Amino acid sequence: CHPWTSLGDLPIDRQLQLLSCGEKTTLTANALSLALIDARYRQNKENAFFGKPFPQSHFLIVDLFSCSQETLEGLETRGYSCVKIKLGSCLEKEGPQLLSLFKQSALKFRLDFNEGLSEERFIQFLKKIEAIQPKCDFIEDPFPFDPKKWAAIQQLGWKLACDRQAARAFSIQEA
Repeated sequence: CHPWTSLGDLPIDRQLQLLSCGEKTTLTANALSLALIDARYRQNKENAFFGKPFPQSHFLIVDLFSCSQETLEGLETRGYSCVKIKLGSCLEKEGPQLLSLFKQSALKFRLDFNEGLSEERFIQFLKKIEAIQPKCDFIEDPFPFDPKKWAAIQQLGWKLACDRQAARAFSIQEA
């Protein structure tokens, strides 16, 4: 359980206080669900990740507008092949900035919206950045997980990753 208060999570003290009273937040519910899944695999002496793709590490960019072509070149020099970017506060400016930065860069990117968009806004955004789609490794939590809606977007060639509702997404995939 690692709260990001800057993204709206309650501080760890409050998370633990609620949990001690039997009340779960989304974050603690997800942490406990994933811990239970992990425990089941460990009990069976199995590796939960065996045969599944596991993404390599990335460099986190929390402010897209402080990033420049020189920043990306420096990251490549340091050995990074991918960056993860937190987005969703100003889509109208973020799309053009992404296009400008990644048309020339060899780096791949991952986008994280923390469920901040509607399906419609997300699809509009994808249309604006489709020129750099091949450089997109995956997009995390564009809007709350919905298996049918997410599958439809993935049919368009975009890879989506679920974080905030991972336990729900994992249980659907395992069924």
